[in-house]
Amino acid sequence: MLTRNIIQFIILLFLLFSCSSKGSENFDDLSKIEIGMDINSAHQAMRNEPVDIDVAYWDNNLLVERYESGFAASDYYSIVYQKSDSSVVEIGWGD
Repeated sequence: MLTRNIIQFIILLFLLFSCSSKGSENFDDLSKIEIGMDINSAHQAMRNEPVDIDVAYWDNNLLVERYESGFAASDYYSIVYQKSDSSVVEIGWGD
């Protein structure tokens, strides 16, 4: 029983650190993104794939890519693009 608990604890630690690592990478990469940058350049700057891509709920002319954020953060990092020219119009740092 003790061995099983230890294995579960090790798996939990691994999962926490792997999520934290992606969040840290995304934070570092997001700092390279600039308003007006085109979508291809933004994708080259980001090491990880977005969690999802969706039309912005507040404006149908915008696309939002969400990226994993740091451990215990309540929101994703995000990059918002203008649909018409695929340029970055907003960078979201989460909460």
